[in-house]
Amino acid sequence: MQLTFLVIFTAYLIIMRNILGGFGFLIFLCGLCFKIMHWPGSSILFLAGTVFSIIYFLLPPKKKKNSNSILDSIENDYEIPKPRKIGDTLRSIGISLILIGVFFNIQHYPFSGFILWGGVLIAGIGVFILYKP
Repeated sequence: MQLTFLVIFTAYLIIMRNILGGFGFLIFLCGLCFKIMHWPGSSILFLAGTVFSIIYFLLPPKKKKNSNSILDSIENDYEIPKPRKIGDTLRSIGISLILIGVFFNIQHYPFSGFILWGGVLIAGIGVFILYKP
């Protein structure tokens, strides 16, 4: 029973990640266009798009596998090396911080530069860990 729930929950996360990613990016671009045109409601659209995009980057990514079975990806989770998991996590957190920094910069909130540079540094460390020879 728990394995069935885990398979369904994993499939649900993969589907929701893709939907949230596309929907969040669309709302983000609409909010950006509204902001450029100085139309009302731009802040709400821009904030919602940013939040959905951050959720997209923080949800677990779809596992790359040779077979089409979701069950194989759950059972073979131990095969992913620990540095790769750390690199993926740091990269996702860094990209999320970059999105928050861009949002703060466009909305003219304080400390946007620190958030942007912090996100760039964290994402850079994550990429360095991922692609280290």
